[in-house]
Amino acid sequence: MSSRGFAELRRLGAIAVPALVLGHAAHADMLHDHDNGPLTGFFGVPDSSEGAAVLDKGTSRWGAMLLAANHSALDERNGESITLDGETTRLELTYRRGIRPGLEIGVELPILWHETGGLDPLVDEWHDVLGMSGGFRKRRDYGQLEFLFTDAAGTQVDFGQNSNGLGDARLFAGWQLASGPLHNVALRFGVKLPTGDSRKLLGSGGTDISVGLAGDKKNVLHIERLSAGYRASAILIGEPDLLEDRHKDIVGHIALGLGYDVTERIELRLQGAFRSPLYEADVEPLGDPSITLTFGGKFRVGRRFQLSAAVTEDVKVRSAPDVAFQLTLNYEPR
Repeated sequence: MSSRGFAELRRLGAIAVPALVLGHAAHADMLHDHDNGPLTGFFGVPDSSEGAAVLDKGTSRWGAMLLAANHSALDERNGESITLDGETTRLELTYRRGIRPGLEIGVELPILWHETGGLDPLVDEWHDVLGMSGGFRKRRDYGQLEFLFTDAAGTQVDFGQNSNGLGDARLFAGWQLASGPLHNVALRFGVKLPTGDSRKLLGSGGTDISVGLAGDKKNVLHIERLSAGYRASAILIGEPDLLEDRHKDIVGHIALGLGYDVTERIELRLQGAFRSPLYEADVEPLGDPSITLTFGGKFRVGRRFQLSAAVTEDVKVRSAPDVAFQLTLNYEPR
C-alpha cells in the first residue's frame, strides 16, 4: 500500500472512532495505552491490554492494532529545547497462546511510520469540539515533520524525513496468580528486543525487561455491570542508542480503569495511566512523568472477533503525544 493510501486509511479509521465507541463491544481487558511518542514509544513499557486473565491451555488469540498519534509540542528551558511536530503510526501485530494451565506466552511485532501530520486538521477539529486549546499546532503550518532536541552540548536529535519499518519486537508472558468469577490477578513479564533501526527512530537500540501485576475486578460497588482494572509495572531500560547518557535505568507504569457493560456485547471504558520519566531532562516531553486519559469501547462481533476503538489524550500537556486514535481487532479461534 502506498504511503498516501495508508494515510487515507488511517484518517478514515480515526474518523470512525467516535462511531465505534457507540457501537457493540465487551471484554474484561483494558484498552491499549501505548505511548507512541517518537522518542518514548520505542521503550518496553507494557501495554494495559495485557490483562489479568491468561488464556487456557491450547487456546490462542491473534490481534492487530492500528494506532495513529499526532505530535505537537514545543518546550524550552534551562538551555534545552525540544520540538515534536509530526505523526507516528503503529501497526502492532500480536499472538498469544496458553501453553499450560495458568501460563500464556506471546509475541508483539510493531511496524512504524513517522510522517508529516496528516491528522492535524482532524485533531484541531477534535479539540475545538472539546473546547481545548490548539496550542503549538496552530502556530505552524499543517503537514510538518520535525523531531528536534538540543541542549548545551548542541543538537542531540534532528529528524525530519519520513521513515517506516519494523520496530522493536517484544516477548511477553502471563502467570495466573488468582482466578475467580469476580477477581483475576496475573503476574506479567516482558522482554523488548532491539529489532528496529534506531537511526530511523524505529527502535531504541537496547533491550528492556518488565515485570508487573495485572488485576481485573467485576461487580464493583455491587454494580453488576461495572468493572475495574489495575496495572502496575517496573521496567529495566537497556541503554538506548539515542540520548544514552540521559535515559533512566528503571521506569514505573501504573494504570487504572473502569468499564461498563452496556449490553452483553458492548462495553464502554475509561482509564488513566501514569508513567515515570524516561530521561534525565528539563524539557517536559522527555523529563516529566506522563499522564494520559484513554476512553473508548469494545464490542464483540460474533463469537470469534472483538473490535475496540479509543482515543488517548495527554492530560499532562506535552508529557505524551497530543492525541492518539486507535482501532484494534482480536481474533480467537475455537
